[in-house]
Amino acid sequence: MAIFDRLTEAEIARDYTHYGWFCGLVPVYIGKTYSGCPDLCTRNWVPEWCFTFVAALFGAFAWMVETIDPDRTVAWPITISGTIELEADHGAP
Repeated sequence: MAIFDRLTEAEIARDYTHYGWFCGLVPVYIGKTYSGCPDLCTRNWVPEWCFTFVAALFGAFAWMVETIDPDRTVAWPITISGTIELEADHGAP
C-alpha cells in the first residue's frame, strides 16, 4: 500500500486475490476481480501517490476522448499478472 504503511500477509490474503498492473505503470493488488468494480491497492513498497498520479493522467485522457467522441466509453486498463500465493499457502496439501 505504501512504503511505510505496508500491508501484512494476512491483509493481502483477506482482501486481494490477484496482482497486476494499473495502466501498465503501477503495480497493484487486485480484489473482487470479477466484479464490475474491482478493488485496487498499490503493492508494498510502491508509494500511493504513484497510483493517484497515473489515475489522474488516465482520467484526463479518458475525458478528452469522451469529449471528442461522446459515444465512446474508455475503460480503466487493469492487467492481471497472476494470483497471490503467500508463503503459508505452499505448505497446505
